[in-house]
Amino acid sequence: NSKEAGALECDPRAYKMLHRLGSEWPCLSFDIVPDSGGGGRTRFPHALLAACGTQAGVADADRLTLLRLEGLGRMEAEDSDASDADDDDDDDADGAGATAEHVAFPHPGGVNRVAANARAPGLLATWSDRCAVHV
Repeated sequence: NSKEAGALECDPRAYKMLHRLGSEWPCLSFDIVPDSGGGGRTRFPHALLAACGTQAGVADADRLTLLRLEGLGRMEAEDSDASDADDDDDDDADGAGATAEHVAFPHPGGVNRVAANARAPGLLATWSDRCAVHV
């Protein structure tokens, strides 16, 4: 029971980086779109491309949204003794330089699943609540 457990709280000690985004409608599926930066990035600030799909529940309101997030910086450590050895990176410590750009496209029906193809950059597929796959 969630009332007995209380409200969920974020423990900043669990994250090196945490940024929040909001949307007009729920986005229950998203995927990271491969870019030229490759995987396994460790240096801050980070950048990424993502695709997400809405489940608006209102006819003709669903969207497939592409996001470009840049300047995603490391969270400041609450305790300076708890900082990692890799804090010497050229970091944007508080994420103040973070930017988000997006473009949204109308989507026929709610998006149950969105997937990016690593072998074909720029190719996305969605599965809608109207039992159709769109590429």
